[in-house]
Amino acid sequence: MLLSGLAYAGKMWENGKIYSSERGETLPCSIELADKNTLKLKASKGIISPTQTKKRL
Repeated sequence: MLLSGLAYAGKMWENGKIYSSERGETLPCSIELADKNTLKLKASKGIISPTQTKKRL
């Protein structure tokens, strides 16, 4: 997974792109810092925008 082009906009980073080598796709994405140990990554594919939550170990 590679991220690029994210711009900080208040509480989140927006207008970026995420590349998935497993799927061979590049999709628009945004990232939000939910708290100091949690990131929320949203990738958009058409009208579908699943959010993944990543926790710091």
